[in-house]
Amino acid sequence: MKKWLFVWVVVAGFALPSQAQYFGKNKVRYTPFYFRVLQSPHFELYHYLQDSSRAADFLQSAEQWYAIHQMVFADTFHTPNPVILYNHHGDFQQTGAISGLIDVGTGGVTEGLKNRVVMPLMFTRQETEHVLGHELVHAFQYHILKNEDSLSLQSIQNLPLWMVEGLAEYLSLGRIDPHTALWMRDTYIHDYFPTLDDLDRKPHIYFPYRYGQSFWALIAGLWGDEIIRPFFVYTARYGLDAALQDLLSTDRQAFSKLWKEYYHEYYASIGLKEMHGAMGDSVLRDKRPGRMQLSPSLSPDGRYMAYLSERDLFSIDLFLVDMQSGKVIRRLLSTDKEGHIDALSYLETAGSWSPDGRLLAFVVYVKGKPQPVIIDVQSGKIKEQLFLKDVEAVNHPAWSPDGRLLAFSGLRQGQSDLYVYDFQTKEVRRLTNDRAAQIQPAWSPDGRQLVFATDAVALSKGYAHAGLNIGIYDMGSGSIRLLDFFPGADNVNPLFSPDGQSILFLSNRDGFRNLYSLRNRQRQLRAAHTAAHRHHRRYRPVAGYHHRPAGAGSVCVL
Repeated sequence: MKKWLFVWVVVAGFALPSQAQYFGKNKVRYTPFYFRVLQSPHFELYHYLQDSSRAADFLQSAEQWYAIHQMVFADTFHTPNPVILYNHHGDFQQTGAISGLIDVGTGGVTEGLKNRVVMPLMFTRQETEHVLGHELVHAFQYHILKNEDSLSLQSIQNLPLWMVEGLAEYLSLGRIDPHTALWMRDTYIHDYFPTLDDLDRKPHIYFPYRYGQSFWALIAGLWGDEIIRPFFVYTARYGLDAALQDLLSTDRQAFSKLWKEYYHEYYASIGLKEMHGAMGDSVLRDKRPGRMQLSPSLSPDGRYMAYLSERDLFSIDLFLVDMQSGKVIRRLLSTDKEGHIDALSYLETAGSWSPDGRLLAFVVYVKGKPQPVIIDVQSGKIKEQLFLKDVEAVNHPAWSPDGRLLAFSGLRQGQSDLYVYDFQTKEVRRLTNDRAAQIQPAWSPDGRQLVFATDAVALSKGYAHAGLNIGIYDMGSGSIRLLDFFPGADNVNPLFSPDGQSILFLSNRDGFRNLYSLRNRQRQLRAAHTAAHRHHRRYRPVAGYHHRPAGAGSVCVL
């Protein structure tokens, strides 16, 4: 996989005490927020959820994260720490707690002066938990900087960004993370493993979140989590070089060599380079395809593809590609061209084509709400904008095979459910209504079923990790069947095969995210109620590597 194919997801922010407003832009606030306050021993939650029990659940999660982080940082909040919670990302972008503009890719922000955590609810409990855990690491970091002897907020200048953000990722995701493993695996295959100096000088190549998490995974793997607080404080006080020398008896060059050796030895032991091979031909043969190529969506006849890129430099836009020539035909959607669009939803969703290939549904931010628009592909103009009054945020649109319905995941009061919009009646119908998250719907070829990713299995069994599994919604009866397999793994992005007899999906069951197919031999997909190994004939890998999870051994390597 080429280096330029990667794009990072900025899941949280570590705000400096002062921020500059970007010239020529203003933060527009479309919605008045009437916050209520809910307190716990260590937090003061500001929210406007109608269901107070959902706010109480969020506050309980904050206390659980507090207990986990307190053991690492050995620090105590003597007064409740403020947390400002928004119902969805569109509302979060309007916050007045942070002066600067907030991008679609920013999952949350912790500002230093008042230590306020500001974040939205996400489409899944798993992602909300991750952002909350990440931001509370920053809250502890700021608290230590302001209260530790001989430290102040100015000491943040001694802390590299990759150390700060990497620690928040390490303590919120853990030592083994398939997303970070993807990046580290690529550095090994293409031989561009960084040094610590590279992390400082080339953040555009070596993303601070992923490589910083890998750094802390090695540090904690060798010296234990008890090294985290003294190493963080010593670096803030004297700088990274002094911390490496005085606490670890090493220097930048020696540590960089050690870091690289651990990864290379591990990946060589599993024969990663021998397993790696090209999975296909390059689609884009345009002279300026852009460094970021995101969320591709192929037309039903295979002639065209829509994808997101920054190829025009000023913003991330939606482009149309001719699949035969590999050349970009036109720009379909841009915030520069469409003045009433605030931003494109470019991280969590892709476009969905109408069955005749003439129209494309895509999610954009309009007046603070992520809502779908219908684009005429030939003209590149917006044909219709869907104002879904009762749905606060929309994601993962999926056009039905008959062209009448648009399925999507909708967020309302922090609850993620499946909906369909009827193009004939102009009405929205809610398909599910429960605590479980339902995302990434995809239609069966006959339009009778929707397959989707859900955390319903994890919720029903009380798993601490709110992992995602696969569900099937029957459009006729409204019943849901849950496919319970690969315990502890995330099984996502499900899709019916063209004949409807199999489901393709991604799973990180072996530590890497690979592609699998779920086969149905009896022409009817049924739920698996027992462990995956007892139904191994139903699940087979389509592509990827099969070996023990990354990180196995005395020193866990991502």
